[in-house]
Amino acid sequence: MELHKSDNPNKRFLVIYQDKKYYFGAPNAYTYIDGADKTVRANYWARHYANSTEKYRIDHLIPSASLFAAYILWGTSHDIYKNLNTLNKLMKKKYKK
Repeated sequence: MELHKSDNPNKRFLVIYQDKKYYFGAPNAYTYIDGADKTVRANYWARHYANSTEKYRIDHLIPSASLFAAYILWGTSHDIYKNLNTLNKLMKKKYKK
């Protein structure tokens, strides 16, 4: 899994996973990795878990913008690299790559 700044002006990041590109994150959004507090993080998760498609993708670790935003931008750490590492470990377990 590779994380890059997005070349799409409407998205903040790009993940390349298994030769596919996933763009995610609003370019001017203030996220948990930027210092948002736990209440803002909880509100993000509540909003996105209310969408059954996003919830399914996140819960089942299906590569998607929803998954990458949830784990990388709104993961358990303010450190983007810790969040990326956590997601990488989970994906390796699931996809045994």
